[in-house]
Amino acid sequence: MKKQSKILLLEIIICLVPAAASIYAGYYIYAGAYNTNFAASFFICWVLVTLFNWKREVQTPLPRFRWFTFVLIVFVFATFLVTKPSYTYEQGKTYLESRNYTAVELLEPRSLISFNLERNYFITSAYLYTGRKNGHDYYLLLQPKTGEIESLKVNSGNYIDHYFEMLDSMSAH
Repeated sequence: MKKQSKILLLEIIICLVPAAASIYAGYYIYAGAYNTNFAASFFICWVLVTLFNWKREVQTPLPRFRWFTFVLIVFVFATFLVTKPSYTYEQGKTYLESRNYTAVELLEPRSLISFNLERNYFITSAYLYTGRKNGHDYYLLLQPKTGEIESLKVNSGNYIDHYFEMLDSMSAH
């Protein structure tokens, strides 16, 4: 009984570490443009199922890892490998500089919905930067998977200008 409890505790830790890592990666590495909630959700649900069934699980005659834990880990990591963006937020800056944009700056917020670039369940928005090209300042939206770029002139009355105006007015209150 005690050995199975240790195995279950190890399974919980094995599930919580990638759940925390996926949340961290989604926000800090992929700037909120890549939805990593699927991974955290799967792992946390499995931890809750484990805790809910703890009493029954420790009664198993032979201590063992549960096969579904391995299936879940493989499924989540395979999904991540297939759907992950080609560029991190930092790599996006370098990519834009290679496309002849200068003075590329990282912004806060770091991602924003683009109405022209592809989105799906995993790639929910585009990375947001500012940069210069041909003497003009642009907001640059980079699709993290394909590298497609949408540029909108700064202070031209576009939706990004309005978004920042709204943020400024909210912070003034």
